[in-house]
Amino acid sequence: MIKLTDKQVNEVAIKLDKGFKCFVNVESGKLIFFPDQLKLPAVDMAEWDEAMAEVEDYPDEYEEIVAMDENQQYGVMEDFATSLDDKKLRDRLYNALDSNRANHNFKFEVENAEKGIKEKWHEFKLQKGMEWVREELEFINERFEE
Repeated sequence: MIKLTDKQVNEVAIKLDKGFKCFVNVESGKLIFFPDQLKLPAVDMAEWDEAMAEVEDYPDEYEEIVAMDENQQYGVMEDFATSLDDKKLRDRLYNALDSNRANHNFKFEVENAEKGIKEKWHEFKLQKGMEWVREELEFINERFEE
């Protein structure tokens, strides 16, 4: 059974949010990170060869902790908007989410909101990311218990 500390769960959530792939050793709990080439195409992958090789050389020992997809990320943004008491800001965020460039427009509104909202958003997103990582670990653990 894979058990990670809160600090490790936090690290995984941050790395996934920044566009990294995360793999966990199912025996030791060792974490391996490297950039997701689809999300970070400009990164020189040569410096990550060793990490990628370990996962590729021992595929039965590592499981990927999958990042949220776009729909799940959208849901986090909706949940944040819903959590706000400020009706005007909440409405601006809902409008941003209903636009063609929802992610971009949502971030613009958060960046330009009154003081403290940007920090509140980052903390909210991190907490949701940590919940996601814990759910992914439960899923991995259930698969290995069968």
